[in-house]
Amino acid sequence: HGGCEGLPATAFAVGRKVKVTVAEARGLIYSNLLATHPYCVVRLGTQMRQTRTIQNSLKPKWNETLTFTVADSSATTLFFTVHDSTDGADEDAILGQCAHNVGGLALRHSDEAMLTLLPDVNASFFALRDRGRLTVKVEVVDADAGRPA
Repeated sequence: HGGCEGLPATAFAVGRKVKVTVAEARGLIYSNLLATHPYCVVRLGTQMRQTRTIQNSLKPKWNETLTFTVADSSATTLFFTVHDSTDGADEDAILGQCAHNVGGLALRHSDEAMLTLLPDVNASFFALRDRGRLTVKVEVVDADAGRPA
């Protein structure tokens, strides 16, 4: 056939891949007085992926692509959390977080966005301020994209 009729309205079909490139963050704030070692955790539905940790930087450049498989076509919001890796701490501090809905993204089209990081929702009222920016790129591809034919 090869016609376009009957295509889903969204590229988020079960089995497809979502490629999330976490490029960089700018304007991060210190979580302690010593140094900040940021990494980014990305969540789509129940799946989580994480970038490497960049040592001693408030403007880390990860340029890492994290790949998710669409398991639920209604889970179209990506959640990003930038943490500070702290040796010996029970839990790494949250430097900032944000969400980005990519449900309207067409297949094989990419979406680049600069997202505003916000404080941890559990932070005090006085902490409610801009926590920097996160630059990301998102693309939805077929499950077999990139494999030799």
